[in-house]
Amino acid sequence: MNESAFINCGQAPVQSCFADAEGIAGLHPEVAFGGERMTDNDPPWLRVMSFNLHVDWPASPRPWRERRNVVAHLLRMERPHLIGTQEGLHGPLRDLEADLGPEHYGWIGQGREGGSRGEFMAIGYDRTRLRPLEYDHFWLSGTPQEPGSNTWGGGWTRMVTWVRFHDLSGGGELLAANTHFDDASAYARDCSAELLAERLNTLAPDVPRSSPVTSTPPRATAPSTRRS
Repeated sequence: MNESAFINCGQAPVQSCFADAEGIAGLHPEVAFGGERMTDNDPPWLRVMSFNLHVDWPASPRPWRERRNVVAHLLRMERPHLIGTQEGLHGPLRDLEADLGPEHYGWIGQGREGGSRGEFMAIGYDRTRLRPLEYDHFWLSGTPQEPGSNTWGGGWTRMVTWVRFHDLSGGGELLAANTHFDDASAYARDCSAELLAERLNTLAPDVPRSSPVTSTPPRATAPSTRRS
């Protein structure tokens, strides 16, 4: 279950897309998405993508080394202004930074175990469209400022990364929050949703917001036996 909540604080309409890095393994980038391809229909459009990279674990039947090129090609083709990733480890995220070019895309995030350890809820942004103003992280637990904390019985540690941006094209500000809810505990998901709503109300109390985006893209290949 992947949740990426994006709040539109500026004037630009949002065009969203969902991707699954495990599901696109072996596919040509032109047919990798379940939804419509992003286009440059109108300059004000803000193209937003939620992308589950799928964690690169030792026994994975689809290791990152086999997916890296098609993922990078897909992102170059779609050119999202804002990317919220799930399950990306430090190494694959550094690969994406190199493949897309650090002069084109900036990345903000940290591992859910703290620092570079564990999966990131990273936010990538097009440097020509968005400029970060401030950012922070919190954990989906009863002690949200404690890295790696998990107090609600979830199967895994969960966290949120948020960034406030200035829209260089449309003007105004945009607050983006990226997260990945627990798949094992309904109680942990309920508590996570309450905390996320509370924090977003504090961060952006008086701005219009979009509904949370739930990314459950159709799979083009059989799902992995590992869940996180």
